[in-house]
Amino acid sequence: MGAYTDRVLKLFDRLDADRSGEISVDDQGKGRTEAEKEVAAQFIRALVTAADANKDGRVSQTELLAYIQRAAVGKSVDQIPGYLTATADAVFDLMDTDKSGKVGNTEFEQYLKAHDLTAGTEFTELDRDSDGSLTKDDLRTAMLHFLASPDPAPEQWLLALFTS
Repeated sequence: MGAYTDRVLKLFDRLDADRSGEISVDDQGKGRTEAEKEVAAQFIRALVTAADANKDGRVSQTELLAYIQRAAVGKSVDQIPGYLTATADAVFDLMDTDKSGKVGNTEFEQYLKAHDLTAGTEFTELDRDSDGSLTKDDLRTAMLHFLASPDPAPEQWLLALFTS
């Protein structure tokens, strides 16, 4: 396992809404808006289906880390499960309030502020081509880095989805 485990475990804690020590489809109550709740619910359903090694309907930390190792570590964006890129796309759509197909720094900051989070340098880190805007490809890459990079990776953009 690599340094990404801290981020994955932080996500686990956000997803385990009932604090049972496991993630299940019952842990779907997060999100500030109905759209966010639906994106979060779809993510959790897909994650539980994919990561539940013993098929008991629940995912432990051990199962999640083993799954991420198989599904994301050493992979490229086009090799990770589709629900992960679909979640990145859905978060992008939530941020893109002007529906321009690009997310500017102001939209990004507003999204995080609505979740009581601050952007810090995260926008700059996500803006891979330094053009002053984010694209769906930027967030797809950020999803992979969040899950599997041994290096520090932006995380607020994703964790915001799982706040209430």
